[in-house]
Amino acid sequence: MIGILRILGTYGLGGIAGLAIYVAMFALPIGGEILFYRGIVLAVLTAAVLGALLALFHVRLGVDTATAVGIVLTGLALNVSFLVLFPVTIDRSISVFLLSRIAAEQPLDAAQLQQRFADEYLGRMEQIPRRVHEQSLSGNIAVAPGGAIRLTPRGEKFVALAKAASVWFHTDRRFVDPAAGKPAS
Repeated sequence: MIGILRILGTYGLGGIAGLAIYVAMFALPIGGEILFYRGIVLAVLTAAVLGALLALFHVRLGVDTATAVGIVLTGLALNVSFLVLFPVTIDRSISVFLLSRIAAEQPLDAAQLQQRFADEYLGRMEQIPRRVHEQSLSGNIAVAPGGAIRLTPRGEKFVALAKAASVWFHTDRRFVDPAAGKPAS
């Protein structure tokens, strides 16, 4: 029992150290301008730093190689999960946007929230141009000189994957298939 508690404690401390390093890495100007991709780059760099620290101090810490590898891989997985559940959600979520407006101006009704969304999120915050820029940088779309936007082969593959994942995980298909919300003809 003490052996299991020691392993759990070691992994727990490693995970906390990895998360602390990961959060600190966001202060560095590396990884690009798209938050998700930047977060992935920083998660990999954090895994490398954590691995290097464990390699340097493994004797002092009493951590064998297998445990160190486990800590690094578990930390990487936890940091990517943290990225998606926290910073990316705050940066992308319409729900977070709406909740922040309710917090600032409560009470609001649904019509007022819809107006805030149109005026602020889509208007002043320019979320559509931001997404077009990001998807262009990601290689999912190509923007012609006249402004016409087309999917690239990479974008087509991503949309196909998103449609498949929507079926697998029973998400709202209207997000990936505009025809899904229309009645059958």
